[in-house]
Amino acid sequence: MNININSTDLSQNTLDGDHPTVTKPRCGMVLLKYERSHSFRCSNCNRDKVSKKIAISQKNPTQLICNACYGYIISRNEIK
Repeated sequence: MNININSTDLSQNTLDGDHPTVTKPRCGMVLLKYERSHSFRCSNCNRDKVSKKIAISQKNPTQLICNACYGYIISRNEIK
């Protein structure tokens, strides 16, 4: 897997040439939605994942976070 992370412009993040749609930042993370599924290891739960949705930390864009952990972090940190 080839990861190209550009912290100054998150819309330019690519995995194997697949350009993502970027959501608005929430809790210091953005969710990237790719057209194809990609395999990666989640930095939060340390599990191997395959998904079209990958969250990254704005402070450390090399940390890839699975959609399940992203949702859990959002639900714990945002007031409903």
